Amino acid sequence: MKRTQRRGVPLPWTTASPAELEAYLHQRPWPGDWAALGATLDWLWTFDLESPPAPFWERLADSSAFNARLGLPEMRFEERDDGLYGSAENLGMEQAWLELPWEWVRGEGLGNARIYSKGLAKVMRSEFGLAAAPSGGTRLTVYLGWIPRSALTRFLLKASLPWVRRSYARVLGEMDAEISERRPASLPRVPPAPEEAARIKAAVERLRIPGVDPALRGRLGDLLVGGTDEELARIRPKGLALAWRTDLGAVLRLLLLATREGVFKLTWDVVCPHCRGVRSESGALAALPSKASCRSCGLDFDPMDQRNLDVTFHPHPSLRRVSPRLYCSAEAARKPHQVMQVALAPGERRRVRWSLPEGRYRARTRPWGRPDPLEIVPGAPGAGLWAPPEGPRPAALDRDAALELVNPGPQPRTFVLEQWDADAQALRPGELFNIQDFRDLFSSEAVATGMKLDVGSQCLLFTDLVGSTRFYMNEGDSVAFAKVHDHFLRVGDVVKSGGGAVVKTIGDACMAAFNEPRKALRAALEIQRRFPPGGLRLRASLHHGPCLAVHFNSNIDYFGAAVNYAAKLQAAAGAGEVVFSGELAGQPGVQEALEEAGQVPEAFTFSHEAYDRGTLRCFRLKVS
Repeated sequence: MKRTQRRGVPLPWTTASPAELEAYLHQRPWPGDWAALGATLDWLWTFDLESPPAPFWERLADSSAFNARLGLPEMRFEERDDGLYGSAENLGMEQAWLELPWEWVRGEGLGNARIYSKGLAKVMRSEFGLAAAPSGGTRLTVYLGWIPRSALTRFLLKASLPWVRRSYARVLGEMDAEISERRPASLPRVPPAPEEAARIKAAVERLRIPGVDPALRGRLGDLLVGGTDEELARIRPKGLALAWRTDLGAVLRLLLLATREGVFKLTWDVVCPHCRGVRSESGALAALPSKASCRSCGLDFDPMDQRNLDVTFHPHPSLRRVSPRLYCSAEAARKPHQVMQVALAPGERRRVRWSLPEGRYRARTRPWGRPDPLEIVPGAPGAGLWAPPEGPRPAALDRDAALELVNPGPQPRTFVLEQWDADAQALRPGELFNIQDFRDLFSSEAVATGMKLDVGSQCLLFTDLVGSTRFYMNEGDSVAFAKVHDHFLRVGDVVKSGGGAVVKTIGDACMAAFNEPRKALRAALEIQRRFPPGGLRLRASLHHGPCLAVHFNSNIDYFGAAVNYAAKLQAAAGAGEVVFSGELAGQPGVQEALEEAGQVPEAFTFSHEAYDRGTLRCFRLKVS
């Protein structure tokens, strides 16, 4: 029968019997070198929740927010060469420790351990286990273990037990009610000082600019005033657009304009491709380092690969100083793409179970070897064996699978399973470069001279005047210049309103770039409609391919074979025509855009002396 309770009241708990605690410690024993440090102090409780495990896991994984709600003291963390070190003040005593890597299996449980150099204990362990209850809710097991530093600290830790247990029951009850009633987490918030709030309000008022949605401007002001330091420390536009349920372009325009008005700062964050931790921040694109590394992952990587960059925004310190308050390292919450991180002692075996979305994952171990792909697909084996470094590694598993982890070696080994797909909330530089507002407002931003930034595949549009030589001769230079200038304005207007950006103009040709091929095709068709017979006539070409961003004429330019091919393809187009490559034709959304426009492309083969691939399959549209 489903348990009922008043929403938000403390949850009842069950304290494990001595036999149950002994059985738990038999399965999860203290390592021998720790146990030799002194007698342990162990607590084991069970709580029953109405909410199911999956949503509760998301709240529990954010252990910093959880600890803040418990009323634990603020913690400070510092990365050094050999690990993550924390400090805090608790019960009037300074605490200092080495934070060992957390362990977790998404939706199943998590735990951590700390080795103290100062404080109440020598070692601390905490472990949380989640299991689906027959009622449809969750059974949560909480284990806390300490090796006290002295008889006095043993007494203090035991004396704190009632408070700790009541605090857990209170916070778990609040979280259970929030999930069941679909309410946001009730996080502690420290409002800004009145003078700070007044400065923020005045700054947001400066954003009363044509094209800025007043509702979004108001929400931005509310975020700046009421957001926590953690929410404001690293604002990601895609996450904000998702939270506000609005268009990413509108959010980006607002943030870019706010940055130009001194409300925000924009940074180019170098991110480890494995743990996705920020390794460095740069306020200027030209100041990005040429090399990067992540000590915790033992990885050197290229910061000039846009897959390792994330563009974020931060409140300008003159308006609001942001200093995130940490109450835990919250490693599982900071690495949501990692579905498992489990440490095994030499010779240890452990069986883990999960239910994972279909897709491609990356399996790797610390000490780090090569990452191996692991596919989660229906119908694959429901169990597998993973025994690095030379043992078997599963290539595919069913989404509801069991995995046997084995450490046959003489050293501890950490097993990591993470989603291989790119971070869906990261804003890559190439996406920003293809937004006209960015190029207009941040025209001084450029890649460092001599450097090149890999921006991945871009959708490129070239337009060119047809019969320009005769046009100049007939009109004269002065009249021709005015008409060509007006033509660039009209093309630029279509490109910007269509979601792209003008990269550059060359003579009477224009090069533009788009993030979405369907938008590029729509823009090309609209440009041709703007130049009907009887006036200036244009030809247009489209291609999709990999590019490099480089420094050219103090701006961000694109370079590479794809750019060259898109330009050369113009030769196949006539007045009022759009031609596009086979590569673009195969991109998502292109066929739908053609159907919307009522266009049926004509296939043809394109040959050019510059290419040794022979004839290339392309398509032509006759618009006007």
